[in-house]
Amino acid sequence: MRISLTGMYISARQTAPVIKTMRPVQWTKNLVIFAGVIFSGKLFAGGYLLKTLSAFAVFCLLSGSVYIINDLADMAEDRSHPEKMTRPLASGLLSTGPAAMAAGITAVTAIAGAFLLNTGLGFLAVNYFAITLGYSLYLKNIAIIDVLIIATGFVIRAAAGAVVISVGISPWLLICAFLLALFLALAKRRHELLYGDVTRLCRGSLYHYTPRMLDGLIHAAAVATVTGYSLYTVSQDHSVYLVTTVPMVVFGVFRYRHLVYHRRLGGTPETALPGDRPLFLTVLCWVITSIIIVYM
Repeated sequence: MRISLTGMYISARQTAPVIKTMRPVQWTKNLVIFAGVIFSGKLFAGGYLLKTLSAFAVFCLLSGSVYIINDLADMAEDRSHPEKMTRPLASGLLSTGPAAMAAGITAVTAIAGAFLLNTGLGFLAVNYFAITLGYSLYLKNIAIIDVLIIATGFVIRAAAGAVVISVGISPWLLICAFLLALFLALAKRRHELLYGDVTRLCRGSLYHYTPRMLDGLIHAAAVATVTGYSLYTVSQDHSVYLVTTVPMVVFGVFRYRHLVYHRRLGGTPETALPGDRPLFLTVLCWVITSIIIVYM
C-alpha cells in the first residue's frame, strides 16, 4: 500500500509506526464521551450508542493526529529522554514526511466526520484540536496552564458525548470530569519530576513545579473531585440511589493517590487502572452500579 502526496508517502512498512505514534493505548481517555449516553438513560435506545461510538472514533483520530504532531515537534528532546527515545519518530523508525501526512489526513477526516454527525460536535472537535495542538506546540511548557488544558480536553470530550446525541448534560458531570482529569494530570507531573534534569529538558513547565507544590495541588484536586461527585449524586437530575456510588469514587481516588505515592504509577494513568486489581474492580463496579441505578 502506498499513499502519495507532494512527494511524501506512507508505505506498508511505516503503517505500524504511524499507528504506534498515534498512541492507541491513550485513546482510553476518550471513554468519557460515553458519560452522556449512559447518564441520559439513552444507552439502549435505538441509534444513540452508534452515534456515541462514532464520536468516540472522531476523538480517537483527533488525539492520534495531535500525538503525531507532538512527536514531530519534540523529536530532538525525545532523543535525550530514557523512555521517549524509543518512539518511532525519535528512533528514526518513522520518517517525518509520512508522519506529517498521516497527521493531516487523520485530523481532516476526524473534523469532517464530526460535522457530518452533528454541527455542534464539529465545533467541539475543532476546539479540541486547537487547544490540544496549542498544548503540544507551546502551552505544555507553562506551569498550571498545562494541566488546566488537559482537564479542559476532558470536559470537551464529555460535552461531545452529549452533543452528538442531542441531550443535555449536567454541569456537575462536566465539573467532575474536569476535576478528575486535573487530579490525574497533576499526579503525572509529580511522577515526571522523579526523572530529574533529563525530563526537565523535555517539558519546560517542570522547571516551575516542586514536589511540595504538587503534593498540595494533588490533595486539593482529590478532595474537590470527591466533593464534586458527591454533589452531583444528590442533584435532581437522576435517581437518589446514585449517592450509593460515592464510596466507590472515594476509594478509587484515594487508591490512585496511593499508587502515585507508593508505587510511582502516576506517569501512566492508562496502565495504572488495568494494572491494579483493586482499582480496576472498583471502576468496574462503579460503572455497573451506575448503569443499574440509571436504568432501573
